[in-house]
Amino acid sequence: MQPLENSFNSINNYSWNTSLLWFGNYTFDTSIYENDVNSTDLEKENQFILPWWRQMIWSLLFAGMIIVATGGNLIVIWIVLAHKRMRTVTNYFLVNLSIADAMVSTLNVTFNYIYMLNSHWPFGTLYSWVLSKYQATSGKAFTIPMGGPLLGRNRLRNRAS
Repeated sequence: MQPLENSFNSINNYSWNTSLLWFGNYTFDTSIYENDVNSTDLEKENQFILPWWRQMIWSLLFAGMIIVATGGNLIVIWIVLAHKRMRTVTNYFLVNLSIADAMVSTLNVTFNYIYMLNSHWPFGTLYSWVLSKYQATSGKAFTIPMGGPLLGRNRLRNRAS
């Protein structure tokens, strides 16, 4: 029995024609742009690689963002769970949001930053598939817990009037 990652690799082993782009009912021929006399093959290959100084700036910004997001959310989780006085229904919603945000900052932002920096996905097709599913559900993890308090408040307003 072959590993799961090999089965994903075997699914995607078909060739792509990159000179034709298809959008709905329109097909665009991009081969006319491939014979540019002003660019070399090396420039075409490295056109999305940032210079080292920009990579350093982006690395510092992303590292700061990930540290602040993960650290701040872990502090919120710790405060609510460590102190009995903070264990209210509203704070449990905040803990849920903090867990979801901490997972986004560690499991999503970090790996997508590495892809943005290098224009290469070194983590394999299995994690790419898992990450795409996680990105779709992470938005729901933010919006669904916020809907609960809103519905509860509307019910209280309707009873009072």
